[in-house]
Amino acid sequence: MKLRLLFLFAFLFQMASAHAQTDTSTVQLVSYWSKGDVYRFKVAKIQQQWRKGALVKNDSSQYTGKFEVLDSTETSYRIKWSYTTNVANTYEIPENLQERFSKYNLTEVIYTTSETGAFNGIENWQEIGKMMTGMFTDIIEVTSAQGKISNEELRKKMQPMINAYSSKAGIEQLVFKELYIIHNALGAEFETERAVEYDEEIDNMFGGKPIKAKGKLYFTHVSPDQNRCVMIQELKLDPADTKAMMSALFKKMGMSGKEYNAAMKTAKFNIVDLNRFDYNTELALPNFIETKRESLILIQEENVKRIDRMVIERVL
Repeated sequence: MKLRLLFLFAFLFQMASAHAQTDTSTVQLVSYWSKGDVYRFKVAKIQQQWRKGALVKNDSSQYTGKFEVLDSTETSYRIKWSYTTNVANTYEIPENLQERFSKYNLTEVIYTTSETGAFNGIENWQEIGKMMTGMFTDIIEVTSAQGKISNEELRKKMQPMINAYSSKAGIEQLVFKELYIIHNALGAEFETERAVEYDEEIDNMFGGKPIKAKGKLYFTHVSPDQNRCVMIQELKLDPADTKAMMSALFKKMGMSGKEYNAAMKTAKFNIVDLNRFDYNTELALPNFIETKRESLILIQEENVKRIDRMVIERVL
C-alpha cells in the first residue's frame, strides 16, 4: 500500500516566486537544485511484531543512500539514488547461501521529478523489477529446500507479493518508498497556523478498490531564520476497506474454505500512521523523517500487533 503524505487542495496555493520565507503563516517547499549536487541520507527500517503480547519479530536494516542530481532543466530534475545493502542479512539467508544473494546488494535508481521537486517516476523500474523477481525466486528456492513447504505451494502464496513488488507502482511505493516520502511534500505552499483534517484514498497495491482513510496534517515548528519546518501527519485507514483488501489478498494466496471464511467474518483490522517530517525549506530536502505504521489484527484467538518504522536522516 502506498504510504504517502496527503495534502488537501484546500490549502495548496499559487507558487511564490521568491525563494526566501518571509513569515511563518505559510511554508513553501520548492527545489532549487543544480546539476552535480550531492546529498547523503541514512535510511533505517525497523519491523516489530507481537503475538498475544509477546514480541516474536524484531528485524532492522539500514544503509546510506547517495542523492545525486544528474540533470536540471526548466521543467524537471533527473536524479540518481545509489546505495549498497546486504540482502542476505535483511532476509536472514543462511551463511552458506549468502554469496548467491550478493548480486542483489548494489542498487542504483534513476528517477525524475518536476521542476519543483515533486516525484514523477523511476526510469529503470523494469530492470529493478527483474531483479526483485529474481530475488523472490531465489528466496522461494532456499526456503522450500528446507522441506517444510513445496516450491510450488510457496510460490503460489507469494505470487501476489511478487506481482506487487515487481510492478512500476510497487517499486516506486513499496521497494523504494523512501524516495517517494522524501519528495512527497515538494512542489507546494502550505498554511501553517491550523490543522487540516481530510478524507483520502490509498492505492491498493494488490489490486481492487482504493482504501479510504481519515487524515490530519499540522505544523509544530516553523522557523524562517533557520530555514526549517516540522509537520505531522496522522492517518487512519478505514477498517472495513482494510479488511476487504486483506481478505482479497489472502484468497489470492490460496487461503479459502469454511473455516477461513468464518474467521474472516469476525476479523478486525486497525491501521494507523503517525509520520513526522522535518524539512530544510531552503534545500527543499528533509533534515529528518520518521514514519510509523501500527497495525492491529484480531482473527479469532489470534491477536497480532505490528509496527513498521522508517527513519530517514540527512547526513551533514
